[in-house]
Amino acid sequence: MGVVIRPSVHAGTWFPGTAADLAAAVDAMLEAASAVQGTVKTIVVPHAAFQYSGSTAAAAYKQMLSLQRTVKRVVLLATWHSDGSGVFLPPEEFTAFGSPIGSLPLDREALGALFSTGLYDTAPAELEVQEHSISVQIPFLKRVLPEGALLLPIYVGTIADEDLPMYAETLAPFFMDPALDREAVDCVLNLNAPCLEEHILKTGNLICGYSALILFLRVIERVASASGAQPEEILSPSLLKYAQSDAITSAQETSVGYAAIAFLRAS
Repeated sequence: MGVVIRPSVHAGTWFPGTAADLAAAVDAMLEAASAVQGTVKTIVVPHAAFQYSGSTAAAAYKQMLSLQRTVKRVVLLATWHSDGSGVFLPPEEFTAFGSPIGSLPLDREALGALFSTGLYDTAPAELEVQEHSISVQIPFLKRVLPEGALLLPIYVGTIADEDLPMYAETLAPFFMDPALDREAVDCVLNLNAPCLEEHILKTGNLICGYSALILFLRVIERVASASGAQPEEILSPSLLKYAQSDAITSAQETSVGYAAIAFLRAS
């Protein structure tokens, strides 16, 4: 199979469309962000246009700069905005995700392994190419990942509670592989999936990416259980930045919260 790059259809609208402008924008946001001490293992980032949440995303991506020589693969659990239950993989023809500052190769072997479980569907091409939740991450990943690092992109739609353990079981090996509002954020910082689920049921809080967060927390529970540990014994979460859209645009009737969270290797 030759190289087939997924087009960056959001370039020029959600983020700068030229290589020079995009590189300058990403570098400036990363430079303005602060680094924390520790070895980051996982980050949670928003997926809005750069003008709204770029600086918040940069607060999390900044933590990956210290890992540039060691990262071989990034597992990206992203929200699926189109209608659909389950978890989706990108169309098989794509071998990389593109951006104006370069493309990221996909881990086709890992994608094939997930597809072979029978749990994952292929995202419809006409819907996937318009989905922004992953495409807005590519410029940041291009700046913080070493050359040759692979991307394992996964779109998470609505998942029934009884199906979460099955998905978590299939994803746990990739996390073990060595090669909002404040209440919701606190649930994530405490690595507490039931807490987040209860919060959503109780408040109706609209977290865009909720299913992806819940799935990640369930994966960490399984990883910890496999080693006879508690989730907090393997990962130490840190809230890096919280921002609201009305503080940026000051012309919105409703406010969107953006959170950047890093999960460090627990000492």
